[in-house]
Amino acid sequence: MDEGLLFFDPSDVKKNRISIQEFLSENFTYRDNEGVQKKITRISRQFSECKGYTYKEKQMKFLDDLIGILMERKRKLENW
Repeated sequence: MDEGLLFFDPSDVKKNRISIQEFLSENFTYRDNEGVQKKITRISRQFSECKGYTYKEKQMKFLDDLIGILMERKRKLENW
């Protein structure tokens, strides 16, 4: 969302954020700090927590994992 890859309303940042949060709450779950899968219940709070400074290491690990997954997918497509 911060990078402009996901949007419902590109002309209204606040409305876009709310729409994405509602979509995620209704359609996805997440893993908490203990690794337990949970329904998203307070997404505004959970978004705020993940954007905080103390979660920088978690964001970096997530991005490293995502990059690895996408690179593997690209490799498979190139060899297809």
